[in-house]
Amino acid sequence: MVVAAARADEPSWELSGNGALQTRTFVQDPLWSGQGAGGTQLSLSGDLELRWRNENDTQRASLIPFGRWDDSDEARTHVDLREAYWAYQDGNVEILVGADKVFWGVTESVHLVDIINQKDLVEDIDQEDKLGQPMVNLALQQDWGLLNFYALPYFRKRTFPGPEGRFRPPLPVDSDNAVFESGSEETHADFALRYSHYLGDVDVGVYYFRGTSREPRLQFAGDGKSLIPHYAQIDQIGLDLQCTREA
Repeated sequence: MVVAAARADEPSWELSGNGALQTRTFVQDPLWSGQGAGGTQLSLSGDLELRWRNENDTQRASLIPFGRWDDSDEARTHVDLREAYWAYQDGNVEILVGADKVFWGVTESVHLVDIINQKDLVEDIDQEDKLGQPMVNLALQQDWGLLNFYALPYFRKRTFPGPEGRFRPPLPVDSDNAVFESGSEETHADFALRYSHYLGDVDVGVYYFRGTSREPRLQFAGDGKSLIPHYAQIDQIGLDLQCTREA
């Protein structure tokens, strides 16, 4: 990690990063046709985090590119901008423009209300990894709570392991031929509105989302040799609550 420090009256920069070598070992042979026969899967990954704030703390920016190379699954070799945004704050109002990651929820293992970002399933099957989502986020902080409005101008398709991948369904998922209910496909304009606050020991969040579902429905291709993702248009209302008492 490399950190660049500055005085309080100067712009601040922070630079950090990491790299990793990952090994997956499978003790059983693959079940499905096309999967790699080798029992060991190697990959290299890394990211770089560059963050900036101006001298009076009214502006900030973040750039986090991520990449992975995998020796067995071509679909798992990919790059992504997890974050790439600029934000400006004036009093109780903040506007953010660019790509960001947003988390809605608490500590649940399946994040049903966490709908802004697309899942990155080539990273892991636990659905904890996210792709960066292009957005404009307007936030208003008041005594009565935090109100966020999200304009989402571009949709990102879910990533799936390729035919050689071990963590995949019996038929590979053909993301290149995904089907959209909206004729605008990836350029359909989605939006979301969320209110969050706390009442004593209870944290509460309520939201409304309208746009392209991040959760595709998988359909059989015409030749029956693959699965085709279908992305529907949805309206979704959600609520998350957390009550914290002592420990």
